[in-house]
Amino acid sequence: MDAPSKCPSRANLALRARYRLGEPTDVAGLVMFRVLFGLLVATIALRALALGWVERALLRPTFFFKFWGFAWVEPWPAWGMHLHLALLALAGLFVAAGLCYRAAIWALFAGFCYLELLDVTGYLNHYYLVLLLGLVLGFMPLGRAGSVDAWRAPATRIERFPAWCTWVLRFQIGLVYFFAALAKLSPDWLVFGQPLGIWLAARSELPLVGSLLAVSWGPLAMSWAGFLYDLTIPLWLSWRRVRPYAYGVVLAFHLTVGALFNIGLFPFIMTGAALVFFSPSWPRVAAAWLRRAMPSVAAHAQRLIVSRRDRAMKAGKIAANAPLGHSGIAPLGPIAASAPLGPIAASAPLGHSGIAPLGHTGIAPLGPIAASAPLGPIAASAPLGHSGHAPLGRIGFAVLVA
Repeated sequence: MDAPSKCPSRANLALRARYRLGEPTDVAGLVMFRVLFGLLVATIALRALALGWVERALLRPTFFFKFWGFAWVEPWPAWGMHLHLALLALAGLFVAAGLCYRAAIWALFAGFCYLELLDVTGYLNHYYLVLLLGLVLGFMPLGRAGSVDAWRAPATRIERFPAWCTWVLRFQIGLVYFFAALAKLSPDWLVFGQPLGIWLAARSELPLVGSLLAVSWGPLAMSWAGFLYDLTIPLWLSWRRVRPYAYGVVLAFHLTVGALFNIGLFPFIMTGAALVFFSPSWPRVAAAWLRRAMPSVAAHAQRLIVSRRDRAMKAGKIAANAPLGHSGIAPLGPIAASAPLGPIAASAPLGHSGIAPLGHTGIAPLGPIAASAPLGPIAASAPLGHSGHAPLGRIGFAVLVA
């Protein structure tokens, strides 16, 4: 629907709602949501395969608790369950890439729904959220922008999504937080701080924060903090002026919960889903900020590298790159250590110039030592004299004759 340049002031409420829901918005935010959602589902499927979830939860048990009306849903054989999860991961990657989007998103929804219906005891609220989001995304045209489908068929590409797509997702995520707060609205949670007190007591051995978790008022304070967070965070995320700070709270909350409790991918699901509250153009804004910030970050990193290298050189830690001495001969270090000098030459004391002291004529005296030394490699790596040539003598003659 082509939005009017100005919303009519005397329109009724239904017309106003229709205008707002049909208003064209930037595709960038929802394209990023689609990519993150597809990658998340692929991660869930691959993680289940890697952790042996199929054998532990579906093949070993002999009895399953069923949802009402779905007692007929049974697990595949072992090979079938592994293939099912592999295909589910593939569907997630297809959704992320926007390849055959409409078929991929419905295959993802059906495959994930099948896994959830196998056993009531396998229910997780954040997996139920994934299922609902998959259902909602199936009715959205998210494959027509920033996707392989749009690249293959430019005629189907669109530059704007209707605003209702963003508002539906915001409403769904807001419902999650609302019902989370509603579940905490009880005397056990808000008066006695339970069951959080039991959970935190089991984590009192954690370093740094373990002693704080064991204090008497800690569980009750954290219970109230969790309740207020769930009740108000959708409102804070909807307020543009405080949205970045609210998202910082979202990150801090879910990182803390993920560190304290083994709740799988829940923190990643909710921190990613909360991005839908930002402006639909937020990926473009973030990309522009990164383009401006990267040159300064790279320059700062280069300054740090040069500064550390200079300090190391002054301390004599970088022999290979150390400046040459007055004689134009680099001090021996890794080269001398790696040269096949033989037992005697390797242990000979070095002079001030870093070269083994020679005789008065500058020529190493011949004898058993010279006869047994591996002369080829030594002559090849011997330091040059002032004239730029290795000093020849009996050793040099022996090398030439050899």
